[in-house]
Amino acid sequence: MSPCTVTIDVHDTTAFIRLSGSVIHEDVPSISQQAKTLLTQGCQTVIFDFSKTDRVNSNGIAAVISTVNAASATGAVVVVHNPNDHFRVLLITTKLISVLNVSHGTDADALACAAMVRHQT
Repeated sequence: MSPCTVTIDVHDTTAFIRLSGSVIHEDVPSISQQAKTLLTQGCQTVIFDFSKTDRVNSNGIAAVISTVNAASATGAVVVVHNPNDHFRVLLITTKLISVLNVSHGTDADALACAAMVRHQT
């Protein structure tokens, strides 16, 4: 398994947090701290891109949930983008699939998902 790497791309008030490798290591909690910092700096949309991940465990899920909780306090939207098959099974098993905003496809699809969620609130 390869270690988790994080790349953050910020465009206006949208942050793409692109994860690759195995999101299972101890350093994963720093991902949620980075996301919370983005929220306090005014990001209104945080998109976790899981398209290049090998594995995701409870640490990865915790980073997403922690960010969702912080985002709800600011009115921001969090999207889980392109979860791989392994992560999708975890989301279904834990029933988080029904409460998280999940998108598949291109970055534009993730942005459209966030816009739809924002329109519903």
